Amino acid sequence: MTDTIIYVSLAVVLLLILLMIARGRRQTSEPATHLLPIEELFPRHAWHFAQIRQMISEADLRFLAKRASPECCRRVQKERAQIIRKYVKGLREDFERLERLGRTVAALSPKVSHGMELERLWLSLRFRFVARLLWVRMELGVSYARPLEQLTKMIAGLASETDALLAGIDNLSAQTQDMI
Repeated sequence: MTDTIIYVSLAVVLLLILLMIARGRRQTSEPATHLLPIEELFPRHAWHFAQIRQMISEADLRFLAKRASPECCRRVQKERAQIIRKYVKGLREDFERLERLGRTVAALSPKVSHGMELERLWLSLRFRFVARLLWVRMELGVSYARPLEQLTKMIAGLASETDALLAGIDNLSAQTQDMI
């Protein structure tokens, strides 16, 4: 009986994860016919994390509490929450563009293995999970600095890996040209 409960629970969790992924792609996916220059596919929002981190730091909040009225502090907190929501939406856009670029590069690269594809899928699942966790923490009013940093680092890592893949393809192309 206990085994059945465990298996059913795991199936429900997996189903929920798949639904979250499908919902996330449906809401923010770009049309496949829309072509962008390569520069537009790399992250634009993730590079602003230093400013965001400063804005949500405890020291900044303490400084504001000492200098401003409680009403002003509440208004600033509300505005900051809106900025964070827009930033997270931008991070999601960055991630989706990088995923799209990664799929394109993988299609062009003969050396991309199934293991790399599974790794990209796992990263996608982790990104969506941490993004949902961040939204929940924001709604509950709990500190969300750590998940925000995790999302930004995931994007930076994916951008770095994609850049390395592009460099590898460029080198392979140059070697092929030299052989001809």
